[in-house]
Amino acid sequence: SVETIRYCVSQEKVSIHLPISRLLAGLHVLLSKSEVAYRFPEQLPLSELSPPMLIEHPLRCLVLCAQVHAGMWRRNGFSLVNQIYYYHNVKCRKEMFDKDIVMLQAGASMMDPNHFLMIVLSRFELYQIFSTPDYWKRFSTKNTNKDIVQQNNTLIEEMLHLIIIIVGERFHPGVGHVDSATEIKREIIHQLCIKPMAHSELVKALP
Repeated sequence: SVETIRYCVSQEKVSIHLPISRLLAGLHVLLSKSEVAYRFPEQLPLSELSPPMLIEHPLRCLVLCAQVHAGMWRRNGFSLVNQIYYYHNVKCRKEMFDKDIVMLQAGASMMDPNHFLMIVLSRFELYQIFSTPDYWKRFSTKNTNKDIVQQNNTLIEEMLHLIIIIVGERFHPGVGHVDSATEIKREIIHQLCIKPMAHSELVKALP
């Protein structure tokens, strides 16, 4: 059994603006690039850090984005949708989405994998679906709300996508063994794989 903070993103207060968390993520990247963490480990109070607390707020933010994509926040109008748009937009992504992923990667690296997955399942409100063997039988009747089924399917897809990003997306200076030039080159290749682009269009698409 594992202990997790009781928090329901779909019902309680949550913000997409996390300056302190993203500052810590930026410091983590800089310390990793300068190798201070390896050369002077006594200067960093790692024993005082709580990995579950480090990942809590970035994870809430990403769960909020997943719930918006699942159509769970339609009644909140376009204000929240616009915030989510800029959260992923190339202009703000580097200081918002990317920093949240870095913090989740840092926290996950200091935690037991099972503990981390339990927290992720809890925040996505999917723990009951995965822990109850006959849970899906409730949705096999004709009276089943199709919106709920679609929401759950979307949330599961978003959660798996997030786990893949946390595990596999290490092409970032300070996280993987790459430099800024290599990172930009990779970004250009990915953009051109989507569609052909003119130089001016490509420049606008880069962070």
